[in-house]
Amino acid sequence: VVPGGWSISVEMCFYMIAPALVFFCRTRRGLIVVSILTALFSVSFWYFGACDGGPACRVVNNDFFYFWPPTQLPCFIVGFWTWHLAKDYLTGDRVLPLRACRWLVPGGLIMVAALFLAGTGRGMAHGVAPTFAALATAALMLLLTRISSRTLQAPALVILGRNPLLAYGAILQ
Repeated sequence: VVPGGWSISVEMCFYMIAPALVFFCRTRRGLIVVSILTALFSVSFWYFGACDGGPACRVVNNDFFYFWPPTQLPCFIVGFWTWHLAKDYLTGDRVLPLRACRWLVPGGLIMVAALFLAGTGRGMAHGVAPTFAALATAALMLLLTRISSRTLQAPALVILGRNPLLAYGAILQ
């Protein structure tokens, strides 16, 4: 269970800087600059925060350093890149080519494996686990654009879409 307090603090920090991010990320050049600055920001805050200036550190799940913005901000940048590069596919204006799926499936699976090794399974580097989760989610989102609207309108899927607790309950059983 995710503690409720983390979401509010991280989201409020994000919403404070979101207008500037949206402004600067309108172009590819701006997105590259923001990505580099985010990487530098995150690494430096990890080094001087979570690592306390030492050569090694370990960001633990459900710890302050897991929830703080330098760990979570790269996830938002992944979202900006996904929108920038795949807007036409996400909005349904274009159909994702099968050759792209041939890269997204293994790429997404690699990110899921990295997520398992980094955080959820081995618990070695929870600091990068959210970024791996964001990359895996971006791949899954793009792959799901290949599903026809007719399939998505199947009664069982519509019911699950309206009541996600049914899907969660089915998973638990």
